Amino acid sequence: MLVGSEDYLILYFCYEIRILTTTLTPSFHSDFQTELFDLILKLHHINLTFKQIAERLNKRGLKTPRGKIFEANYVFSIMKKDLSEMKR
Repeated sequence: MLVGSEDYLILYFCYEIRILTTTLTPSFHSDFQTELFDLILKLHHINLTFKQIAERLNKRGLKTPRGKIFEANYVFSIMKKDLSEMKR
């Protein structure tokens, strides 16, 4: 819309921006979760199975972020989730 007279000119801009993407989603991990993922990744790189990784984490007295013992499926879930976020 343009409004004006001899003395002044006022411009109005109206716009709308829509962004639909999953790549802008930030990842919020606690320090513990970040350290846990790094440890799991290191153990996985020395060819330990998810079950062996879970056993090592449990022997160290570590618990999941929800306070439970580790199982192979949970270790796999952490790896899958965090590796997919790293690709973004």
